[in-house]
Amino acid sequence: TKNEVCDWFSCAKTLPIYSQIKNSSKVTAAVFVPDVYLDLAKKMNDKYGLHILLGAQNVSAFQNGAHTGETTAAMLSEFVSHVIIGHSERRKEHKEDDEVLSQKVLRAQEKDLKTIYCVQNEETTVPAGVSVVAYEPLFAIGTGLADTPQNANEVVRNIKKRWHINTVIYGGSVTAKNIKDYLLTDSI
Repeated sequence: TKNEVCDWFSCAKTLPIYSQIKNSSKVTAAVFVPDVYLDLAKKMNDKYGLHILLGAQNVSAFQNGAHTGETTAAMLSEFVSHVIIGHSERRKEHKEDDEVLSQKVLRAQEKDLKTIYCVQNEETTVPAGVSVVAYEPLFAIGTGLADTPQNANEVVRNIKKRWHINTVIYGGSVTAKNIKDYLLTDSI
C-alpha cells in the first residue's frame, strides 16, 4: 500500500543492513515496487537520499501504442533503472513463455533498463543481452523453504558457466537470518 511504501523508505536508513549496503562495493540494493507506487517510491528515495536503485516488477512486451493496461519500458524508464522479467508467478499465472519474455527483454534494452531475469534452474533459457540473472527455485517462492546456500551456489555457478552471465543472484525465501550465508558463497 501507499503507507507501506512511505514507511519503508522513511525508516530504511535505520535498518541494520542499510549501513552495510551503503558502504559496500560488493552489494547493490534495489527495491521493486508495484507500478502504481513507482512515482512515490522515486520521490521518497530522493527525499531521504537513500541511493537505492528502483525497479519495476514487470514490463510490457509491447512498444508504445494502444495496449490498454500495459506499462511500457518507455513509461518505466522515467522512474526506474531495473526491471524484473520472467518471475515464476508471471510465467505460470500469465502464461509468459520464452518468446514473450524475450520480447520483454528487448523492450527493456531499448530503453536502457537493466534486466533481472528470473530462472528456476540452470536449464531455463536466458535471452541474449541479459546481464543479471536471479536463480529462484520454484519450491522456494513464497514457501519459506529456501534452497541451501551450498546447492544454490552450485546452481548459480552452473548458470554463469552455461549462459556466460557474470552476475547471478539468489532469490526464494531469503530472510534477514539467512542472507549472510548466501553472500558468503563464492558464486552468488
